[in-house]
Amino acid sequence: MRTFIFMILAAAYLLLTGCDVHQWPERDQIGEAELVIRLNFHPVMTVWEHYYDIDTKELTEAAVATPESYDNTQHEGFIRYIVRIYPRSDTRSAIDTPLQEYLFTSELDGQEYDFETTATLPWGEYTVMAWADIRETYDEAPRYDASDFAQVVLLDHTLNTDYRDAFCGTMDVTVDKTSSSEPVAQTVQVEMRRPQAKFQIIAEGVEDFIQNAATRNDLSDYKVILAYTGYTPFAYSVLTDLLVDSRYNERFESAITALDSSSISLAVDYFLVRADETSTRVQIGVFDAAGQEIAMTDPFLVPLLRDRHTIIRGKFLAAHASGGFVGIDPGFDGDINIVQ
Repeated sequence: MRTFIFMILAAAYLLLTGCDVHQWPERDQIGEAELVIRLNFHPVMTVWEHYYDIDTKELTEAAVATPESYDNTQHEGFIRYIVRIYPRSDTRSAIDTPLQEYLFTSELDGQEYDFETTATLPWGEYTVMAWADIRETYDEAPRYDASDFAQVVLLDHTLNTDYRDAFCGTMDVTVDKTSSSEPVAQTVQVEMRRPQAKFQIIAEGVEDFIQNAATRNDLSDYKVILAYTGYTPFAYSVLTDLLVDSRYNERFESAITALDSSSISLAVDYFLVRADETSTRVQIGVFDAAGQEIAMTDPFLVPLLRDRHTIIRGKFLAAHASGGFVGIDPGFDGDINIVQ
């Protein structure tokens, strides 16, 4: 109910609430009807455990009878909904300008993501498409440029935050005259699912490291570099459900987080993926405050699947790969190239 009230207020007080509605000229109307658009979110993630042996370089999936699942809903912050209505097309990639577009930004305040809005449309066949992403504060810039559903672009590749989560959905619908003498609103259910996987690298057997860090340095003094040794997708098409652009050999800075007395998290990232199972290859380097190498892994494989939280465990702080990061000039002068 709170979300529905916000929607009504947004329509009435456009400038105050940040809701924007655009309508484009429509063909000659024979009749029109209301369409209720319901966005149904699927925020649950399933944990996918693996162990990486730094000596044999083998990745083994953990034998788990019932994988753990958890609700990844963020109950604080803001969520942005973008709903676009297009004439139905046999070729989704040919869809161009939407007939109607709705943009809402709503405070979460402990609420779920599900959302509802209403459009008035002439009788006809349509495709409803929606995108939603979240952020911590209202004034914070969105992490995705969703101005064009043919290419939604990741703008801010910050690690270790669940505010990188995003969802999208598509549904065809026919709006026509009802048998009732009174106008009856029709309803379309749009299932909102994430086009991403999430993964986490956890170093185990690090009791001495944690103890020494507590006495000599703060964990925040250590720097972690997550390097992708292949292509990193950064653009996704809602129209076709395909990845449309990527960059090569990207590196990002991470930070160490203690999980318990014997394990630390080295990096958490969200990764745009296609609908079927895939993988990426990464390399991890850990450095102290002076830039001295503490550990360096060889590149290793990270399995990925939408709605899965892949966890790779291993004795990563005992890894000492020769030659540094893959793709870096061997004449490297000691400065670490970090993508901010």
